[in-house]
Amino acid sequence: MVREPRQTPPPELADREGPALLAVLGRTPWHARLEVYDLYDGRTWWVDQAPVKRPALQAVEAGGQTWLRIPRLAGLELIRGRDLLTLLINRLETNRVPTPWHPSGVRIDRVDRPDFFEWSHESVLAMTRESLPRGIVLHWQSPPRHLSAWTTTSSVIPLGAETNRGIGTDAGSAAIAQLAREWTAGLPPGIAQIAAIERRLRSDYRLDRDGVVPAATGNAVAEFLLHTRAGPDYQFAGGAVLLLRTHGNSARLERGIYVRPDRYDDRR
Repeated sequence: MVREPRQTPPPELADREGPALLAVLGRTPWHARLEVYDLYDGRTWWVDQAPVKRPALQAVEAGGQTWLRIPRLAGLELIRGRDLLTLLINRLETNRVPTPWHPSGVRIDRVDRPDFFEWSHESVLAMTRESLPRGIVLHWQSPPRHLSAWTTTSSVIPLGAETNRGIGTDAGSAAIAQLAREWTAGLPPGIAQIAAIERRLRSDYRLDRDGVVPAATGNAVAEFLLHTRAGPDYQFAGGAVLLLRTHGNSARLERGIYVRPDRYDDRR
């Protein structure tokens, strides 16, 4: 066919900025860690600076692809099976990789070098660079929570360092411990007590995303649990951690990403 030449050049294609931090393909709901806080002094949560002792990742072949195997932590009989999940990183300005619960493997296409990764925390993986490359695709293997094991266990969960079970010795911490005992009175240790604490936090407290802890507060979590009964999401998380620790459970405050089932659209 013979066509007349164009009089004007076609418009150039341009990148379109979007608000999404990342795209997720896989089972929801999904939680991913970016930072873990072990210690609490009444006002501030901070990361335990103890050296990470996890072994290095190992390259293994599976299905014609190279996966980097992540050594499993001991004592995790409450997990079973394996999920596959894919992340496309868009605007996440950190070198920390959104890390699922107890991951077993990670893969980047045509990358078979474990030294691309390091541990920023014993449960958070990072890339050995300043920031995650935009457009990089990560494939995760991780086990879903084995809920039937959680609901049948009658023991507390003492995993992790002693710092993950401390609640403090101040008056506010003592009041939190008393509240935990009241909420779980007559219940056996384990999932029954954990579920009771969760129910009370959901039913008796109000989410206030703009809530601010008063400057003169001695124990911010105690102020939330005993007085204001309203606050932002991290106050709920911090309250849950200390209430669970009262009964000997190992618990930490985590910051990261939550993919909600009701907001998940696999076509977008």
